[in-house]
Amino acid sequence: MRPCVLFFLLVAAAARAESPSLGLPPMPGTAARDLSAAFKLPPLREGPKSELSAQVDKLQLGQRARALALAGRSAFEAWTAADATLAAARARLLAPSPADARTFSGARASELNALLREPGAVRVLSPRIEVDEPVRLARASAWLDLGRAELRAAPDGPRFLLRVEKGADGATVEGGVFAGGQWGALVAGAAE
Repeated sequence: MRPCVLFFLLVAAAARAESPSLGLPPMPGTAARDLSAAFKLPPLREGPKSELSAQVDKLQLGQRARALALAGRSAFEAWTAADATLAAARARLLAPSPADARTFSGARASELNALLREPGAVRVLSPRIEVDEPVRLARASAWLDLGRAELRAAPDGPRFLLRVEKGADGATVEGGVFAGGQWGALVAGAAE
């Protein structure tokens, strides 16, 4: 019986030693790849007078793409920009919380918005916030920590619980539970 056990252990060890590598773990973020470069594809001949362009221009899809100024590399460029945006957001979340944050203990989003209009970071201590109007971030680099607050709107309340408006580039929102309402958050023209 012992020779069988020894044989089994040797076979198992040999199989384990010869197991193929599973490769590297996936990259964090969107993992944007330039497929043309990765697979050494020849350039796509999509000039304005090519046969491909003429065929695509006949399609509704091609007309919409032209109206939106989209090209063959647009998707790759968008995913690359998304990676940079995610990296910046992760860096902001890893940074220590502002020590001079003002605290909010109210019960309504309209009260919180009055505090958010003033410069400086805000930390919410309230367990629940009634969203009578969307919580609005409209300043660059604004910082809002919702903590454990539960945000809830009435069924006929505002469409969004949180709005990050144009001009609030680099805003940071962390914490909170979006517990009720039609939609969670809207980022309207802000970057990063």
